[in-house]
Amino acid sequence: MERESFVRKLEGPRDGNFAESFRARRTELAWTGYQPLAERLSNLADEAERLGVRVFRQMTLDDLAAASRQRQVTVISHSRSALFKPADLQDLPRIRAAFSVPDNGVSLPDDAAGFAQFLNARYFPVRDRADQNLGAPIRFQVELAESRRQLTDQLPGAFLGGAGVEFANGFEPFNAIAAQFPPAFDGVIDLIVCNSLLPAELIRNRCPRSLVIATSDLTFPETRLPFYMATIRLLARSPRPYDDAVQQLKLILRREFA
Repeated sequence: MERESFVRKLEGPRDGNFAESFRARRTELAWTGYQPLAERLSNLADEAERLGVRVFRQMTLDDLAAASRQRQVTVISHSRSALFKPADLQDLPRIRAAFSVPDNGVSLPDDAAGFAQFLNARYFPVRDRADQNLGAPIRFQVELAESRRQLTDQLPGAFLGGAGVEFANGFEPFNAIAAQFPPAFDGVIDLIVCNSLLPAELIRNRCPRSLVIATSDLTFPETRLPFYMATIRLLARSPRPYDDAVQQLKLILRREFA
């Protein structure tokens, strides 16, 4: 993300975009905090291009559709869940009138940030961390999405946003991302995106012959991107399927740190 794009997102709606995590009292301080990461990402993109990777630095859905013509696609981005953000409350007075229920005599917030927190606490499920069964993370993300749908359907046009992945021009919903891949796609899609199991499931449903690599947890650039670059370097030295290279590197790391 270049400085102009970073500032535009930082000073725009508070919709959960990546720049918000660097928010400071002054924009210049926020950029100073983000700049080292931006430079590392740019250097990695330069190296990936030298190794033969086609890189979209300001990716849009059209770019993703173009990338889907390749056998291997990697999406490196930020995501957000279905939980409400302040910028999602498009018509706050209307929303407040519909959902402001007296709560033991305590007045409810009248600002967007406070009311978003109220909606999340009252109407959304809480993840059961003790549930370690296979599929539990996906079920929870589906429950969040369904809870949000039930709320927003009551007031059409009053809400914006929702679960999605951040692209150059804002967040895109998971179903729109999956739609960029043709049903016959049979390559590998590596989602270097936090909590990416739900979009991965939608892509697999649309493209049953694909292999989607995803995670149920947070993804940090400082740890995930070095592994990605090691994969690309290995492929440049010794061509093989992308997922084979990933598995080989994992085996090397297990032997190294066992």
